[in-house]
Amino acid sequence: MKLEIIDMIDDGRCVAKYEGKTVFVDVGSVGEIIEAKKIKEKKNLIFATKTKTIQQSPHKQEPLCPHFYECDGCSMQDITYEKELEIKKNSVLNKLQRIAKLDIKDVDILTNAEYYYRNKVDLKVENGKLGYYSRKTHNLTQISTCKIASKAINEMINWLENQDLNGISEIKIRSNYNDEIQISMDYLSDEILENLKSVESIVEIYTKNKNFDLIYRKKQFVDKIGDLSFIISPKSFFQVNKYNTSLLYDTAKQMMNAKANDRILDLYCGIGTTTMYIGNGNNTIGVEVVKDAVKDANQNKKLNNLQSIQFIEEKSENVVGKLTKEHFDIILADPPRKGMDEKVIDAIIKSTAKKLVYISCDPATLSRDLKMLTENGFGVRDVKLVDMFAKTMHVETVALLSKLNTEHHLDIEIGEDELSEIDFSKDATYGEIKKYVLDKYGLKVSSLYIAQIKRKHGLIERENYNFSKKENQRVPNCPEEKEKAIEDALEHFGMI
Repeated sequence: MKLEIIDMIDDGRCVAKYEGKTVFVDVGSVGEIIEAKKIKEKKNLIFATKTKTIQQSPHKQEPLCPHFYECDGCSMQDITYEKELEIKKNSVLNKLQRIAKLDIKDVDILTNAEYYYRNKVDLKVENGKLGYYSRKTHNLTQISTCKIASKAINEMINWLENQDLNGISEIKIRSNYNDEIQISMDYLSDEILENLKSVESIVEIYTKNKNFDLIYRKKQFVDKIGDLSFIISPKSFFQVNKYNTSLLYDTAKQMMNAKANDRILDLYCGIGTTTMYIGNGNNTIGVEVVKDAVKDANQNKKLNNLQSIQFIEEKSENVVGKLTKEHFDIILADPPRKGMDEKVIDAIIKSTAKKLVYISCDPATLSRDLKMLTENGFGVRDVKLVDMFAKTMHVETVALLSKLNTEHHLDIEIGEDELSEIDFSKDATYGEIKKYVLDKYGLKVSSLYIAQIKRKHGLIERENYNFSKKENQRVPNCPEEKEKAIEDALEHFGMI
């Protein structure tokens, strides 16, 4: 096939069109014209591999990293940064429009850094060689440099290359604002421990047993966001971009625009970075499930003299219902990639909070959650993007929502002509979807599979459709052939 690459998707694959079908290509650059070989074909999809470049992309640039074409760490070093930001912006807009049904035509995307921004890397070791896994495989690509990692981490990589790493399979390296290093590995010989202690920049060394055990400490590992300091343990989450984290949090804080006496509930708060930096001083409660993170959070509130802030160690979905029965003016949420639990969304809808600030690393799950919120009394007031993950397809999104005033209403009169234009159709039932798929494809699909695909497209399902009643029972994933058939049915009935 002769193809023109027109887009990229979140996992770094490229997108083209061929004879009316969407083609996913393993590698390429937007604007590039290529020859490609079909690997697999479905009803409306083709999976292909690039065999030759016919014409280079007008946005093409030489990647800064010598390992780019083998390593799986980056997917966008070979196009200009301007084009990269445009692709990311359009990807988020597409999800907001398609999944959340929002009429948003444009968003700002903010950034301060293109390279050397990561303050944390997870490296693999095989046969004493250090690197990352190659693209779409578990084959090690040995590296000598990482152009998105901080310069302090790159110096550490160079030092480790000259050490005996036999017996080690993984190494995690963190750097801070002061270029100090925290290092964790799954095995630590006496020799490498002594060698590590001799490196002046290393302040903490951990080895992995059932948990990360502290082996050596020169002083506590502390990083900063603005004027605030944060103690960080190896298992605790901390934003990875040393240059753009304060930009992200400043953006959220400006959008929040809290008043002096506003009470704020911070869900999925981690080590308290958002609670203390974006929150409202001592009028804020943070909720976090990771024990080590809550321990760090309580240390950090002392460190920053904000001791009246309260942290609760629990899953947000387990406590948010109880907490939101109290009065909160604003809710702040920075959930993991899977988005917010339905119980959390339901509690936010029922809460007294007039504002919600939602920070997300996955625009698809954000859009799914925004759809539910906007269908239940909230309106999206602002959306901004911050490029926390340059040279990859990932981007951070901040959305501001406010509760609509339901105490006022407008009376409107609709004539017969306008009435005839309104679509009163309802969603298809599970039985109708099953019949459509059976009649057209000869496939039998279960309610579980239909629920999985509806959830994927932002059509929220009740919990009992998604979880087995039996403890620890494995839930099967919908096969690809049936997934496409169900998607066709959802499209036929106008649901997607």
